[in-house]
Amino acid sequence: MNQIYTEEILLRYIYNETTSTENAQIESHLKTNENFKKSYDEMLQSIDSLKEAEIAPSKHSVNAILDYAKQHSSAEELA
Repeated sequence: MNQIYTEEILLRYIYNETTSTENAQIESHLKTNENFKKSYDEMLQSIDSLKEAEIAPSKHSVNAILDYAKQHSSAEELA
């Protein structure tokens, strides 16, 4: 049977959502198909980059929110 290897199957493989049979087929294909292996490596790199991305807001954003809150809480206290 000819298996069609897609980005979806690679993502499922990366996130351990494939069966042991699928794992064996994918691993064999990774060894024999350079383009498939390249796609796999690029996905891993992208996932690692996302994990490393800073999730917190910038100091500028935090300060802008705090300044806005101070300005509006003072106005509400006067009313």
